[in-house]
Amino acid sequence: MNKGVALRKLGQHQEAIKKFNLAIKYQPGFAEAYMNKGDTLKQLGQREKAIKNFELAIKYNPGLIAPYISNFKKARNAIEKVVTWLSI
Repeated sequence: MNKGVALRKLGQHQEAIKKFNLAIKYQPGFAEAYMNKGDTLKQLGQREKAIKNFELAIKYNPGLIAPYISNFKKARNAIEKVVTWLSI
């Protein structure tokens, strides 16, 4: 899977997806592979496929999204502060 991440960083998205698929083939519950595949598909604009992979990642490892939720909460709080400030 590390090869897939490296390939994605190099902009070789299709090759990266092949590596993630290979990891999933040999370890079907590999949540991180689904998450990375979803990120790659998202970068390619394949939103629906990305969402399906994110859902599988969460299915196999619900704790995997904790950092994303934390970032979302921080962003939401920042937006609420801006809205409050603009309302004054």
